[in-house]
Amino acid sequence: MRQTWKPGNMLYPLPVVMVTTKDENKTNVLAVAWCGNACTNPPMVYISLRKSRRSYENIQRLDEFVINLVNEDLAYACDYSGVKSGKDVDKFKELNLHEIDIEGVSVKGIKESPVCLGCKVFKMIELGSHVMIIANVLSVNVDDTYLDEVVDIYLPALAPSMPRRIADWLDSIRKDYKVVVYGVGQRTEWFAHLFRAHLGNRLVGFVDGDKKKQGTMFMGYPIMAPEELKELNPISIAVMPVWGRYEIAETLHREDVLIDDIYFSPFAGFTDDVNQYS
Repeated sequence: MRQTWKPGNMLYPLPVVMVTTKDENKTNVLAVAWCGNACTNPPMVYISLRKSRRSYENIQRLDEFVINLVNEDLAYACDYSGVKSGKDVDKFKELNLHEIDIEGVSVKGIKESPVCLGCKVFKMIELGSHVMIIANVLSVNVDDTYLDEVVDIYLPALAPSMPRRIADWLDSIRKDYKVVVYGVGQRTEWFAHLFRAHLGNRLVGFVDGDKKKQGTMFMGYPIMAPEELKELNPISIAVMPVWGRYEIAETLHREDVLIDDIYFSPFAGFTDDVNQYS
């Protein structure tokens, strides 16, 4: 049985961030769950706020704000900042948070946050109960505690469940075939150390459709063009990208690559039916 409900916002769960704004004489902070990426190039993000929020007034006045990512250590502070108003309390003082300068904007960031995004308002769109605020990301401030010599930024510190999910995914790949990782992007770099640990000598290289990357090295392994993979037949393909998975499978099929299995990363959220190419 299925039920039809009245229209509502049923897109859950959502990421929660702490947004800092510049009040008249202090820095204010607000927990915001309605936020996300808006554009890759130029890098743009959005948040949606009610007009009644003090933070909305501050953003409207200065056209600037900072998005501070939240980890487990900031969970209580994030919850507190969402239920208390900056009109009534100095949240930084009450939560013992510390300010840091963020390049490109006059608004302070939260020192305890792993990553802070300095944002400049691009457009504000009144939608009804909320105003969507689209902003350019002018700078990214990172706590080097979360940096690793192998990865650009160690995101597992921000999302503790993700490295386990990636590790389980890699362990699910069949043990009797060579493995090639398709896609050398930011996510691949984040979890590079896990490829070594869980694939070992079965990992023979990476493949990417970007001609600028082809012929270069990543983690000491070659980045190949899709057509080079038929020399390795049969192989298993571990696919990192979220988008374009059908196109990847079609490209490999067109190049006569004998694929034992295609494994889609947890980033994909769900698996396309590409068994026809196996």
